[in-house]
Amino acid sequence: MRHYIKRLRKHYSQYEPTITELKRKYEMAMKEKMLMRLERDRLLAKVEAFESDAALKAGRCTLKPEAHTPPLLSSTRAVVVTGITRRIPPKGFSLS
Repeated sequence: MRHYIKRLRKHYSQYEPTITELKRKYEMAMKEKMLMRLERDRLLAKVEAFESDAALKAGRCTLKPEAHTPPLLSSTRAVVVTGITRRIPPKGFSLS
């Protein structure tokens, strides 16, 4: 019985490096995925702000406060551009 347990321990110890490597690869993939999502969201916010600013300069929109603004975004304004509502960050706010 003792021999059987030793053999099993030896057998499963051979899998340890593989498991460690797979775990490292998984963690790296999840980190990369998270960073890509953050970058996507940051760039989307910049594009939306740029489009809203361009529309404001072109005179095609009106500024109005949002009725249901979340507490963290209470200092933002909404811009209606041809029927589409977008958030504009407060003055002095930078996305970079």
